[in-house]
Amino acid sequence: MHRRRGPAFTLLIAAAMLATACSLTIEVEGPSTTVRDEFELSDLVGDWENGELFLQVADDGTYQAMETPSSEPAEPIMGGFVARDGINVNFVTDIFGECAGQTGVYEVLVVGDQLMLVLVDDPCHFRATRFVETWERLR
Repeated sequence: MHRRRGPAFTLLIAAAMLATACSLTIEVEGPSTTVRDEFELSDLVGDWENGELFLQVADDGTYQAMETPSSEPAEPIMGGFVARDGINVNFVTDIFGECAGQTGVYEVLVVGDQLMLVLVDDPCHFRATRFVETWERLR
């Protein structure tokens, strides 16, 4: 079941990051405050699972998403590359698979072996509903 995560969820994760000694930088810009977590794209490299999908992020910044396999090898549903955009990460889908040519923007929270992608904007309904579950690092 997909649950939409709002500002309260983001604050909860930020508090969890502080409690687990993850770095968190607060920058004041005019009348508002921006919270920026200090992640690197290399933090995303590896194999992740969220119960429905496998996500593989390679050292070169490419990614593939696959259905959780049964006894047969999984074929990628989509693939492309990830790029950091300030405090967010963009999942850009290349020419194959669902949502080809579309870019999804997500906030990234990595705490230990868990990855949380918080939807900012994504025209791809498939990715917007299935990437926002909590991911566990496989290796």
